[in-house]
Amino acid sequence: MYLLGLVLVFTLYSIIPVLIIKDESLLGFGQNTYWEQDLDITQSKLEFEPSLIKGENFNIAEVHTVYNLNRYKMTIVELSGKDLEYFYFKQNPPKISDLAMRNNCEVAINASYFSGTKLSATHVGLLSIWGRQHVPIGSENQLTHAAVFYKQSKTVRFFDANSYKSSVQNDVIEFQTGPLVLDDGEVQKSFVNNSVNGTTRHKRLLLATDETNRIFIIVVREKVNLIELANYLRSLNVFGKELDVINLDGGKSVALWDRYYPEVNYNSNDRLPLVICVK
Repeated sequence: MYLLGLVLVFTLYSIIPVLIIKDESLLGFGQNTYWEQDLDITQSKLEFEPSLIKGENFNIAEVHTVYNLNRYKMTIVELSGKDLEYFYFKQNPPKISDLAMRNNCEVAINASYFSGTKLSATHVGLLSIWGRQHVPIGSENQLTHAAVFYKQSKTVRFFDANSYKSSVQNDVIEFQTGPLVLDDGEVQKSFVNNSVNGTTRHKRLLLATDETNRIFIIVVREKVNLIELANYLRSLNVFGKELDVINLDGGKSVALWDRYYPEVNYNSNDRLPLVICVK
């Protein structure tokens, strides 16, 4: 019996790394994150066990879903029925983590493009928040589309900037960004190829939605061009088939803060002038 027990324990420990080292994994509440190349199969069992995030009291059913993928060190945050807020700081923005906690954000990310510096910035392209226009629509090869969030339905849509007319509705957020990467699951090579940085390799942050009106945030910590990334996103079963994806500001501006999954936080203590807060 003792010998049989040793065999069972050895078998279990041998399986654990196989279960964790896979390309696509759903991150459970409070679960630690491990990237494939960082894993050491000699780690003890305790290091693979999930640990609760201390100091958080909430209904687990209301928490968003997070996926981690080894390729490109990618995190996908799936959101449904959430509110969005858009923050624009012209001077001296706070840390993203501080902003998020003060405003009761569930998730916070960097938003669209700005000129100047992080501490003294001007929004590039259209920005209209709850019916008040801060910046008019612009004509930039990079800023191909207007991303529009509708508060009543809690949905996001992307519209070609060349034909888009800004709304005066007080329940809509509109901001210009780009390029559009996927439209109904089809790679938008023309928009990407004509953009400033679509064909070169950079860290990325993207906003997406599918035919079920789910909203996704896609954080890519490794440098990749948008055509390559688009084709990889199409291969994943995380999304619906009619996936729309748009590029946000990337490179050194990529930032993610997550209240419930702090292990996926990235660059969250940076000070950025444009921030999207998910509530």
